[in-house]
Amino acid sequence: MGDLKLKDAFLHLGGSISLYRTLIQGFKDRYSFIDKEIKNQLLNRDIEQARLLAHSMKGLSGNLGASDLQRYSKNLEEVIKSYIGNDVLEDEIDAILGKEWIMFSEELASIRLNIDLVLEATDEQLSTVDTTSQLLHNVELEDYQKPQHIDVYTKELLMNESKSSVQMLIRMLNTYNFESINKALENQNEVLLRRCCGDRWDKIIDYIKEFEYDKAKEEILEGVLDEE
Repeated sequence: MGDLKLKDAFLHLGGSISLYRTLIQGFKDRYSFIDKEIKNQLLNRDIEQARLLAHSMKGLSGNLGASDLQRYSKNLEEVIKSYIGNDVLEDEIDAILGKEWIMFSEELASIRLNIDLVLEATDEQLSTVDTTSQLLHNVELEDYQKPQHIDVYTKELLMNESKSSVQMLIRMLNTYNFESINKALENQNEVLLRRCCGDRWDKIIDYIKEFEYDKAKEEILEGVLDEE
């Protein structure tokens, strides 16, 4: 989740890493919590404005190299658009947004973490990778030849991304919908899920394949999310 296609974004900007830094800093300052802003517009019954915000995110995500966020923004815009002209009650909003809102919000949270990772990285580190997943991997392999706060930051970033992926899977397991659960698994980074779940992961997958969703959730909750 939250992977940024850095090489593609740099090429789009004429190879300028400094311009990309400016772009993502601007995104961080203005759009880090755009999901909450969209929901507030819906609460204010301004459905068209909520749609416009989702539409803007679709274009901005492409410039960032955030292809997954771009896709989720498009899906969210379509959901919102279908309710233009209708009266929407406050307690109906979560049901209207459904899984598209969950996917969008979770992806945006991961993007925030990866933006911070890029802003902390050197130009040399950024120039040698294609994606933020590779960047994170390389930072780990450098034995942290940097101040200690980088080491702590990287460890926190990795754990937050891992737990975010697991929490998304739990939300889908709660739907008891085979297609939704499979889609959630396809959209997650299995390396992150394994990192968070450890040797429980194979058992969790077996339970899911056998449609034992409650057992899968139990296996996740027993010691996974509360691990340090």
